[in-house]
Amino acid sequence: MATIEARRTAILLYPGVKAASTPREDRDFRVAEHPAYPNPTIAEAVCEVHFTLAPDAAWSPSNPGQFWKEIASDYPDIEPIIEAGIGFKLNEHGGIEQILTERKRYRFTNPSKTMMIHIAENIFTLNVLPPWPGSDAMRDQLIKRWSIVRRLFNPQNITRVGVRYINKMPRLASDELASYWLRDTDFIAKAPLNSEPPFLSRVEARINDKDRAVVNVGILKNNSPYGVVLFDIDCIRQYDTSTDDEALASCSYDLGEIAWQIFCAGGLHPTNAGMS
Repeated sequence: MATIEARRTAILLYPGVKAASTPREDRDFRVAEHPAYPNPTIAEAVCEVHFTLAPDAAWSPSNPGQFWKEIASDYPDIEPIIEAGIGFKLNEHGGIEQILTERKRYRFTNPSKTMMIHIAENIFTLNVLPPWPGSDAMRDQLIKRWSIVRRLFNPQNITRVGVRYINKMPRLASDELASYWLRDTDFIAKAPLNSEPPFLSRVEARINDKDRAVVNVGILKNNSPYGVVLFDIDCIRQYDTSTDDEALASCSYDLGEIAWQIFCAGGLHPTNAGMS
């Protein structure tokens, strides 16, 4: 818990961030109020839920179609997607054999193309694109659509939840370093911040017995004149828990607060950007 304590201190001292007046007793850290910024830096926010089905509720190829019927008025566009990958297995001679794997998922998109839902076998994902509506609005949408998954597919357990915020800050000059936007923390190495591009820094660490965080920082071209500074925060909880709406809402809230602490401790330029 030492790193959480360090980030807690950073949050409480960070300009413009006010600590909640009463700490929540059911959390491992104090919750800070989230100010709104005029130019949010979130390029994409993602919440991914992995689940298992009850023994009498095997996954059916018709499940995505059933789900779409329930959300078609809000998410009219549907697109099948094949994800290819590489796996390995032991062959009959005891050697390792490389195999190609495929996973089919379906993407449902709203008319404004600001929200997408992905459904695959045992995976439900919500993607939110700019303009950023705020964490509460994203969580409300997550629970609203997850309740449909529960009713249609009868999931037995949630096994993993990930909350990810991909922040991108446009550089204003070719010699602008990432250190203009960020400062070194437990999750951000100091040397890359003062490095000329290209660079990518990745830190993965456990927060407690069930949560971990993965933070990527780098400079990307991103089809802009001087590129962007990437600040990618992915918080993951991996353990079996209830599938009810309240449990998922609580879990996504917890992970969002961990991401918020990492975001604030990173020292993002307070007058230009923010994540609320």
